[in-house]
Amino acid sequence: MILHANEIVHQDIRWENVMRLTDNSWVLIDFEEAAPIGRGNRRIPILNIAAPEYRGMKSDPGDIWMIGNLLNDLRILQIQLSVRARNFWDRLTQQNHDERPSAADAIDDDRFSDM
Repeated sequence: MILHANEIVHQDIRWENVMRLTDNSWVLIDFEEAAPIGRGNRRIPILNIAAPEYRGMKSDPGDIWMIGNLLNDLRILQIQLSVRARNFWDRLTQQNHDERPSAADAIDDDRFSDM
């Protein structure tokens, strides 16, 4: 959320770039692909995790899609998600980036607490 508030996108959100701290909070690491929002891509992010719109312009909904895509990982698919959590995942991974929540809206979503 701090990145997006400063108009920066991470562009490489995958489990290898997420760390769990001792207080059970989660943080992103590895900012090599981070860039200002709205500038054309010089490089296409890793294709198997990249949001559809990353093939055009950098946008914060692309980071939201990648967070949702974390739940599509085979390691997570073995965990039974609640219906509310599955609905939350669906919101994060909407193909139309205009239909995805902002980072702030996603964190404030009641379904987030079910994850």
